[in-house]
Order: sequence, then structure tokens, then C-alpha cells
Amino acid sequence: MTDLENTCGELKSKCKPIMSWTLMAQNREICIITSKGNVKFLDIKLLPKDLYLEQDDNDFDIMFNNRINFEAWCANRILCLDRKYAKEILNAINVKQAKNDSDRARIALLFKCLSIKDFYWVRTDAGDTWESINLFKNSVGEIVDIALRGKALTLNATSFADKDIATDGVAPKAWVRDGNNLYMLKGGTEDVIYNEVEASRVLRRLGFDVLEYELAKLKDGVVSKCECFTDENTGFVTAGDYNMNYDLNVEVTAKYLKEYYTMVLCDYLIGNSDRHQDNWGLMFDKDCKLTGLTPIFDFDHAFKAPLEYNSLSHQLLTGEMVSMLDVAKKAVKYLSIDINKMLEMCDNDYVHKRLLLL
Repeated sequence: MTDLENTCGELKSKCKPIMSWTLMAQNREICIITSKGNVKFLDIKLLPKDLYLEQDDNDFDIMFNNRINFEAWCANRILCLDRKYAKEILNAINVKQAKNDSDRARIALLFKCLSIKDFYWVRTDAGDTWESINLFKNSVGEIVDIALRGKALTLNATSFADKDIATDGVAPKAWVRDGNNLYMLKGGTEDVIYNEVEASRVLRRLGFDVLEYELAKLKDGVVSKCECFTDENTGFVTAGDYNMNYDLNVEVTAKYLKEYYTMVLCDYLIGNSDRHQDNWGLMFDKDCKLTGLTPIFDFDHAFKAPLEYNSLSHQLLTGEMVSMLDVAKKAVKYLSIDINKMLEMCDNDYVHKRLLLL
């Protein structure tokens, strides 16, 4: 064997095999993507709003960007490591802790990039079907002790991780099934839990259609509980992720201004300091067509924002730094809110005082 043949043999042995994955929406194929960044679209209309890909087998830059974008999308399908007890969850399923997007993408692909947020997934085995892996229909594992309390348990990765590592946010959270419905349990300090439930209660009393949070008792404490607002035919994309590829301001201003002003008014009334880009977004149907804003959810930072606190949602939408109070005044005018009627209905002192300023 010549030196050249030896060298070629060594190089060949070091080359990584080219991997390929099929991006799916339920049982519909969206595209095939390889580890080199080649993309073949099969139904581009179904491409997730938070993923940008181009079909080109010759342009190195496009293929490189495809790889980076797909990796980032996969990585975004699992919990962030700021999440309380995230490391405990990964340890419990014997998965190495993620240190970067590549690690996170690798973990997500182990579980086919499934998420409670929507119906997208990545097919890694030709025999996989949506019916066999659909999180909305298949059993949710008993993972409450780890996800909410950080207790040291060992679980089977394939029956557990995809149900919980696909939940974003910092507070300890877990999904449970009650009858035919999925519910999120959220832990934390008692004051945070009670504030979330109270904020939901008072807003609903005032006539706002916000997500309902209730107290739920566990054997060693209480948590807040809310019903999942996505299903196997309905998903959502966060405002921040949507804004990466599309103009959020144009979309909201043209179609969903009433829903948006309702959200910013609610946030002002309860002093919600945490309406960042991942705590609201856009809903879409099984054909990936936008249908409206997400329900108003996540109140665990209620009763904390001072009057001069900037509206985070308004800053994302317009780029302007405006106080929650000033945006709420615009909302009252746009929505034609009867403040006197709300004052009569309100039974929360904090909200009552903020109503008086409108």
C-alpha cells in the first residue's frame, strides 16, 4: 500500500458520517436537513416561524447558516439551564449536562425535539409516527418530585425527558395529566405562588380572559396549576423568536392590537415585571397559519413592578422605552375601558390603587 493510500485511509477513518434528519409537523414532512447543512424542502409552508433555512447544495455560507440555525432551533426545544433543578433533571435521566447549543441540540435530538409548545418534531427513525410520540396523547411520566423539588431520583430517559426538558423558564415546573388534559405545576416560594394565583383571579374578576391559575396541593407543599393552552393541532411561537425572522410590530399592529393592548393593561394592573420576549407570543394552527396572540399567562412576578417600570413588551414591539403606566393609558383609550365600572368590581387593594391612576 502506498503512502498516499495510507493517508487517504486515515483521513477516511476520521471523517464523520453525514447525518440526516426529517423535520416534521405531525405526520407531514417539512424538509430534510443534513449535518453538512444541505436542505431539501418538502413543504416549506409548514416551516416553523422560529427557524430560517434555505435550500442550496452548493453555497458554503448558506449551508453553514442552515447548520447553525437548525442547531439553535433544536437547542431551543429543551429547558434552559437557568431553570431551577435543570441539572437534577438531566442527571436523573443520565444525560450529560449541556454547556452550549451543540450539547443542547444533541439532547433535544435524543428526544426528537418534541415540545409541549407545538406539534413539530424531528424524525430520526423511519418507523417513527406522530401517533407513537405525540406528547399530547401519550403518557406523561411521574416527574413532579424532580422538576419541582429537585429530589434525587433515577428515571428512564425515553419515558421522561421529552415531557419536561421542553419547558422553558426559570421557576421549577412540571407537566402532569389530569383526565384528558395537561396541566403545568409551577413551584417556588409561597408568596410567588400565591401572587400568581391572586393575579389571575383578580384579572378574571375584572373581565379579562387570562389563563386561570389555581392552587394545587402536593404532599410537601403547594404549587400553582394551569391548563396547557396548546394541543396537537395548535402551537405557539414566542414573540422574541418570531421577531428573529419576521416583523413582530407589523404583524401585531395589523391584526392583533386589541389583544396586545389587553395584555399590557393587565400587566400594568397587577404590576407584572416579567413580560419579556418569551412570556408572550403568537398562536398558530396545524397549517402554521397565525391565529392570534397567546393567552395572557405567567404571573409569578405580579405585584412587583413600580409605576415607572418600563413595559418590556412595548419595548420589544416598538424599540421604545415607555413606562407601563403610559402604555396602559393608551390601552384604556384604545379598548374604551370603563374605569369606574372596574373600580366597583375590583376587590384587590393593589390593583384598585393602580386603576385610580388611569
